[in-house]
Amino acid sequence: MKRILCFLMACTMCASAAVGLSGCGCDDNTSSSSSSKPGYKVEPTEPDLTDGDFGFFIINQEELMITKYTGSDTVIEIPESYKNYKVTVIGASVFNGSKITEVTIPSSIKQIEDYAFSSCHSLTKVNLSEGLEILNNSVFFNCSELREIKLPSTLKEIGPSAFSGAALNNVVLPDSGKLTKIDEYAFYQSRELTDITIPACITSIPDNVFAECSKEVTIHGASGSYAQNYAKKNNLKFKADLGSSSTKATKAIGKAAEKAE
Repeated sequence: MKRILCFLMACTMCASAAVGLSGCGCDDNTSSSSSSKPGYKVEPTEPDLTDGDFGFFIINQEELMITKYTGSDTVIEIPESYKNYKVTVIGASVFNGSKITEVTIPSSIKQIEDYAFSSCHSLTKVNLSEGLEILNNSVFFNCSELREIKLPSTLKEIGPSAFSGAALNNVVLPDSGKLTKIDEYAFYQSRELTDITIPACITSIPDNVFAECSKEVTIHGASGSYAQNYAKKNNLKFKADLGSSSTKATKAIGKAAEKAE
């Protein structure tokens, strides 16, 4: 009898936990593992410094992270500096759900944090500068009117769900040798995506990157590259219009090594 009661209690606890977990997820009803799509939104905290429409945290003692935007302008220029501090990071959720239509991001910005511009449904133009290195989790998630973006050659990381739900139709990944992988769900449910150029330096792409894209996606890349093998494995069209993978990879790695010296 005791064993039966213990078994029933264990089942009840498991069922309760399952119900609790089923309520956790992105507001826009996209599904994935909890590691790639956290079920929460990170809210900006009270800033250390304020300058008109922007609030900042001091980081690394001499740099600033934008933590808040309180303005009403729809065309935004991110400041490069404030009070002798260099602005290097756009913090989590700063513009999440806002009505901005265009944003210009200066070369001082190295990193854009989780959900920074997510669900900005009026955002149609993003001007990224050379110098940007990291796009974190869901940065442009569900930006349903964002149709084009030029990625800088300095980019090193495209995080999970970075462009999930956006309206991008043609994406060119930088061929600098710095970006070597695409993270999970990066272009998930990109309803307008038809073409993406993947250079030979990209050697890691999860199977779910282009999941549930409404249109047929064509991958442009180098013959014999990882991108070509990926396209074949996932039944995607491939056009070998970037030359040979061995030549491209060698040049890219060489350039990256020269800059590192």
